[in-house]
Amino acid sequence: MPVDRMRICGPEETRHPLVLELCGRPVRLFQDDGTRLDGRSADQIRPMFMKCGVISHAQGSAYIEMDRTKAICAVYGPREFGKREDFSIKGRLTCEFKFATFSCKIRRQQQQDAEEKEFSQILLQSLSPAVCLHKFPKAQVDIYVMVLENDGSALSAALTCGSLALADAGIEMYDMVVACSVVSVSQTKAYSDGN
Repeated sequence: MPVDRMRICGPEETRHPLVLELCGRPVRLFQDDGTRLDGRSADQIRPMFMKCGVISHAQGSAYIEMDRTKAICAVYGPREFGKREDFSIKGRLTCEFKFATFSCKIRRQQQQDAEEKEFSQILLQSLSPAVCLHKFPKAQVDIYVMVLENDGSALSAALTCGSLALADAGIEMYDMVVACSVVSVSQTKAYSDGN
């Protein structure tokens, strides 16, 4: 049988390194002294950094870091609906949530998957009540969120970043939207920013 000399022959059996890391081990949230694995106390949230106006060609943009979780958001609009769209007396808000392909431990695909579509819907449901949609009839505002690095609480970072970008764009809102994740460890204890 001919041998392909152009290929580098690897071992017959290989395993993905993340499979070895995750198989059969219980997930630890806390160290023995009661602090989290990253050194925070149980009731301490992640350190945050936020900046507006980071994308020059967008009407509004924001960047947020929540410890090692990083997200960027761009807002475009209000702009008119396409010609084939139905008339609406209220404006329309569209949201697109996307993980960068390099943002997670397991590499993501370029196309939007089911989790990203679900997060887009949650983003839309959370930001729509805060925006004064009646102020711009026959127009829409587009929000695009990209998670650059995911170390937990990515949806919380995206919601806060989207609200900052809307404010930076000058879109009229009733109030700002701020998000945080919570983990319930037992029936008597709940910790903010659980990851």
